[in-house]
This record gives sequence, structure tokens and C-alpha cells, in this order.
Amino acid sequence: MNKIGNVVNMGEKRGNTGKLKYDFNTAAHLEVEYKPECWVRVTPTEFRAFNCPRRINSVEYIGPIYLFNTNTIIKEPTKTGIQFVDDKDPRIFKKMLHEQSW
Repeated sequence: MNKIGNVVNMGEKRGNTGKLKYDFNTAAHLEVEYKPECWVRVTPTEFRAFNCPRRINSVEYIGPIYLFNTNTIIKEPTKTGIQFVDDKDPRIFKKMLHEQSW
């Protein structure tokens, strides 16, 4: 029970419960060509979902493109950048309390 007295099911998992597949060394130097001739370093989760030129340790990488945070491979991506499910970015970016103007 929680503080209000409601029964809480602690055995049920929610959210991202599956393990993501990585077809590359996640500890390597992962880069994507964000703009022409502008390479930026990204996380392994972003790297696997980027539809643009990618490289690992300065070597071109040709591999599958996944939907962000899933193991679903995209056969024919329609846009460049990170591929999201339903084109919605699940990452939440909020200002910290001290950054908000009063």
C-alpha cells in the first residue's frame, strides 16, 4: 500500500523493459554526420537510430537503422536524423527549477 492506502502492484514492470540490440561496440567513438562535413559524437542509442552517414572510430559504418529505443529495424527510412516511433521524441527536455524565470 502507498501512503494514500491504495494497493500498488510492485511486480508489474512498465516502460522500456526489453534489452536493446547493439550491432557494434558501444564503447567505441560513435559519430554521425549531422550536417554536411559536420560530424558529432552521439550515444549508442542515438547512433543505432540515426539515418545519415555514421562512423565508428573514423571508419564508415553500414548497418541496420532501428527505431529509437526499440529493436525494430527500419527497412526504408523516410527522413534523416533520429527515427522515432510515430515521429514523436520520447525524451523529455524540461528546464531545471533554477533555470525557470519567475
